This record gives sequence, C-alpha cells and structure tokens, in this order.
Amino acid sequence: MEIKKYRSKIAEIREEGPGIIAYILEIPDGLTWEEGAHMHAAVPFSSESDEVTKETVRHLSVMSLPAEGNLSFTTKISENPSAYKKSLSELKEGDELILFKFGTRLKPERTGKNIVILTQGIAVAAARPVILSFIRNPEGIKSLTSLNISRPGAFILKDELEGIKSPKTKLIWESDRDDFLRMVENLSEDKDTFFYIAGGDNFIFRTVSILKKNGVNPSDIRPDRKQEKMDILMQEYSEEKK
Repeated sequence: MEIKKYRSKIAEIREEGPGIIAYILEIPDGLTWEEGAHMHAAVPFSSESDEVTKETVRHLSVMSLPAEGNLSFTTKISENPSAYKKSLSELKEGDELILFKFGTRLKPERTGKNIVILTQGIAVAAARPVILSFIRNPEGIKSLTSLNISRPGAFILKDELEGIKSPKTKLIWESDRDDFLRMVENLSEDKDTFFYIAGGDNFIFRTVSILKKNGVNPSDIRPDRKQEKMDILMQEYSEEKK
C-alpha cells in the first residue's frame, strides 16, 4: 500500500530555548490529525522528488492542534548535529518538508479517569496538544496533570501553558531528579488514572518501572512508543540493571 505523503511549507521558524527550534508549517490540503499525534518529517532531496531515506527523515511529535491553523513541532539542534538535523537547520521559511505516517499513542482517554502526562525536556511539546484539548473540552476526564522534568531554566512552553491552564489542569515543572521520582510515586497512588509518558528511552524505562512497581495497571500506562519497541526497550534496560 502506497504511503500518503504531504508537502508542507515552513511558515515560521522560531527559537523556543537554547538550541531548541520550533517549526511552524502550513497545513496541507486534506491533512488532519488528533491530539497527541506523531509523524515522520523528511527533508526533500528536491522540489520534484518525494523520495526519502532513513538519513533524511525523523519521527517527531506534533505540538499543535488542527484548529490552531498550523502544524508545528520542536526539535533540539546541537552544535554537532546529525546529518538530518543539519539539513533541517539549513531550511528557511518558505522551504518545504515531506510529512507522512501520522498516528497517535497519546490521545487522551475520556472514560472518567484522571490523566497524568509525564515528560522529559522538550517532550513537553508532545503534551501541549493534549493539554490544549483538555482545556477546550474536559468532558470525560476528571483532571489533567502535566509533570515535566528539565534542566533549571530550560523549560519550554511554560509561560504559554501556565497562561491558559484551567482549574482542573495542574502543571508541574521540576528540575531535581529525586523530587521528580517522588512526585511520580505520589501520583501513582491514585489508581483511577491514565499515565502518558514521552521522552528518551531511559526516561521511559525508569518511569514505566516506577509506575508498575507502585501497582499501576500496565493497561493504564501509555508510553509514546510502539509496543514492539517498548518490549525491546524494557528487556534491554532490565538486563543493564542486573
């Protein structure tokens, strides 16, 4: 089956923090997505070809909702970036990206439970559309808590989200790792909760392990990874801890 690809023009490029860049794209005709979505974004070889390779594409979280009128994502570009990040950093407003394979593993359940979103660093961008969706329509969700851990002074989207949160929305920004883990343990005491997790592999492994250790039902834990990837990750990190 042929994969549907969309060409999307970059409308704006802005810095969200040191080395953290947001790309705001135009929404191609016929494209829509759900809150908590992810996608593949490729830097095209040319304006004529939609061919992509592993070196020219990355899996990214969408940080906007269709109702906002744009499709956006954030990424960190270091001083010594990968070939993909280097190509991405050379793009200008008006250039295009190729988007495909949209899906979602963070779409909030509206079954009357609480929702807790646990994120690391810029992965809070994956939580942003879920938070916005809840603020606009809290139906079927008792409350929403977002807990993000980042380096001191490195929180992105904090001012925006704090400025629009609702009474049933709790936003926690933590820099101390031990305090973060204690908060996760405290939050896991309420079993009437879905836990959504986004971040690096080690972060996801440690967070999932804590939740399971504290008796959270695995069906209530929703990491931002494919199940087969999670199975491999949990096995590999478990063996490293032996």
